Amino acid sequence: MSDPVQSETAENTGRKPFRPAGFVRRHFVVKTILLIALGVAAVGLVSIVHFSERYVERQHWTFAEELDTLRLIIERSYSEPLWNVHGELIQALNEAILSATPYQGIVIHDVDPSGGRRIHLATRKTLTRKRVGFLHSAAPLDFSDLETGKTEGILKHQDRVIGAYELFYTTEHIAESARENRRHLAVSFLAISLATVLALGALLNHFLIRRVLEIVSFARSVSGEGRYDRRLPPDSPDEIGVLAGSINGMLDQIERRDREKDEAERELRRSRSYLQSVFDAVPDALFVLEARTGRILDVNQAVCRLFACTREQVVGQGPWLFCQAPPYDAATARAWLDKSVAEGPQTFTWQAKRLDDTFFWADVLVCHSVIDGEDRCLVLGRDVSDRLQAEEEREKLQAQLNQAQKIESVGRLAGGVAHDFNNMLGVILGFTELALDSVPPDQPLHAGLIEIRKAAERSADLTRQLLAFARKQTAAPKVLDLNDTIEGMLGMLRRLIGEDVHLAWRPGKTLPPVRIDPTQIDQILVNLCVNARDAISGTGEIAIETGTAVFRPEDRLRHGEFLPGDYVRMAVTDNGCGMDAETLSHLFEPFFTTKGVGQGTGLGLATLYGIVRQNGGFVHVYSEPGKGTTFTVYLPRHAEESAESPPEPAADVTAGGHETILLVEDDPALLGMTRTMLERQGYTVLTAASPGEAIRLARRHAGQVDLLMTDVIMPEMNGRDLARHLLGLHPGLKRLFMSGYTADVIAHHGVLNPDVHFIQKPFTMRELAAKLHEALERNRS
Repeated sequence: MSDPVQSETAENTGRKPFRPAGFVRRHFVVKTILLIALGVAAVGLVSIVHFSERYVERQHWTFAEELDTLRLIIERSYSEPLWNVHGELIQALNEAILSATPYQGIVIHDVDPSGGRRIHLATRKTLTRKRVGFLHSAAPLDFSDLETGKTEGILKHQDRVIGAYELFYTTEHIAESARENRRHLAVSFLAISLATVLALGALLNHFLIRRVLEIVSFARSVSGEGRYDRRLPPDSPDEIGVLAGSINGMLDQIERRDREKDEAERELRRSRSYLQSVFDAVPDALFVLEARTGRILDVNQAVCRLFACTREQVVGQGPWLFCQAPPYDAATARAWLDKSVAEGPQTFTWQAKRLDDTFFWADVLVCHSVIDGEDRCLVLGRDVSDRLQAEEEREKLQAQLNQAQKIESVGRLAGGVAHDFNNMLGVILGFTELALDSVPPDQPLHAGLIEIRKAAERSADLTRQLLAFARKQTAAPKVLDLNDTIEGMLGMLRRLIGEDVHLAWRPGKTLPPVRIDPTQIDQILVNLCVNARDAISGTGEIAIETGTAVFRPEDRLRHGEFLPGDYVRMAVTDNGCGMDAETLSHLFEPFFTTKGVGQGTGLGLATLYGIVRQNGGFVHVYSEPGKGTTFTVYLPRHAEESAESPPEPAADVTAGGHETILLVEDDPALLGMTRTMLERQGYTVLTAASPGEAIRLARRHAGQVDLLMTDVIMPEMNGRDLARHLLGLHPGLKRLFMSGYTADVIAHHGVLNPDVHFIQKPFTMRELAAKLHEALERNRS
């Protein structure tokens, strides 16, 4: 296709338009350079062939001399070892010869007694040998697969023929050397030819081609950019100068003609730009559609941003480009357009699809309009994904808050019931033990008292579980290595779950320490493993796994009860029956159980929840019906890196003491029972039913008071404040606190301070003796 500018110039000047291809064909200089280049190439090719053949001849002659020399060496070197049947030396000589590149194999023959030859030793290039005994014949090695030449000769010893040799070789190295030589020659001649052509090209470029290319480049820039105000500078009076002047004249005519057109179009563009700016300034996505077909006629910039597309990708398409599966499909979109034409503006919420196949929610307004006599539909869309996500997050957080408040309320109730229940159990358990000491074992009453004690102990366990759920259980935390603690429990856990269920232990490497009461780890694992065992029918597997986890603030939606930071993770997984969503929603509620009557109290997981929350952690549960369950417990990583050494086992304390003990308890029955226990152990006991009475008694008492044993929660003041008052009267006074729960009076969130002695109600006489011994012995030491 011809250039109209060139055609017009040709008509005005009577000359043919300039074409670079014709320029090359019509000029002798260019043809001469091409012929010289072809001639140089032909000479180079002939020279390469000639010199290459001469090189190959020299290589063959050199190799022949080398082969003759090697034959002499073989005939001199092999006669003595062959005569002496020195196979090791012959083999070494073979390998030395074959280490050179051309030689592929060698066969040494000796003389057969029957007059023929037999193989003595044959060696191939791979050094794979086939050794033949001196007095036995064997087939030679196969050299047929080698592309080799062969030379042979006779081996003599003192002018006596003792054998022969065959030497296999290849001339591939000569061919390779010839190829390399040809490559070097080709490169050399190519360089010379290129230098010659470049020199001629440089001269031609300086005098002719450069000026022509400048004109061509100028013409292309004017044509491509539309810069008709540019001009070629005057160069010379030759043909190229005349051509440049003609181009400048043509540009003058084009510029005058286009100036008027540009002025008219400028005003049109100004008005269009104004309308387009207003159109694109709308922050919501705006579509202009053809009402009849739904074809997109125009979109604003908000559409490009919102749908991850360009205007060119969208214009001409239908709105179903952004549709998906029902109810957000093309048919529904078409129905909304038709409804807006028939009934007026329509608003609705739509899940739209971007061109990168991602989705978002949008509020959409569709209205009908007539523009330039044509029916159009205007569609306005606003991204409301963030708003809907915020509402969803708010609903999730509200659900988490409701669940936490529900569990907190149940926990508060459970803690209060357990506190009062512990006081009553303390009386029952204490007087039962006192009665057992008074009734001989052979009396029928003794067996009944044993059953009463067992029932009281089971009830005490139940209240301890309630306190653990309410996070009012008293704990003595230690810094420990979770892996070491679990490994110490594995034997007990395997006996607990039975032989039909396999217990897999997968410890994480180099776990940081955690700070928790070791007995609480026992409670957590026992509860989880027993539940996992009950969920497995027949044989199965329970896996205990540890590791680390880091949570950031943005993870709160997935784990609503956590605090950001570093955690140590302990997971218990089973392949049992799993749980549905309804069961999971009630999982940590006390007394909720899926087991049959008499098979579970429903406090196991509630206890676990309370223990973990008491220690600043949280629990995550994943389960699907038929696919098993995973409980993951997250405990905060302790800041100190070293775990405490396990304490030494406590001594067996059965003997009492002679010290004076001030006993303070607001429950009269429990006060009397505890006094009897202390007196039976040999202690002198001062009793008080209230903190005020205890202070008055301590002031009146003339002797020394060695230990204060007081309830924590009392009407007038708590046990800690009472101890502070009495320390002013008896500076060396030791303290032993007792309570159904701590209520943070002597412990922070149920965690005892290291220097506090505490005994949990209800307690046995043996437990009381051990605690008293611990408190008083520390004082004695």
